[in-house]
Amino acid sequence: MTSLALALDTSENADIEHARGITSLVRETIRQRCRELNMSEAGQRSAAGYADELLSTALSSLYPSDE
Repeated sequence: MTSLALALDTSENADIEHARGITSLVRETIRQRCRELNMSEAGQRSAAGYADELLSTALSSLYPSDE
């Protein structure tokens, strides 16, 4: 999780395009693997949701909110 968070770093000195590329790659890989495994639509949505949560959690660890 820490490695993913650091790779997705979007601070002022970070490479934002690199972070976007990683995010896109993760999401596309999930879609591709789901298709290869012939997962149901519900399963694919669940896997995509999990990936989104993973990415969100990684970013939240870099930029925690005070809420």
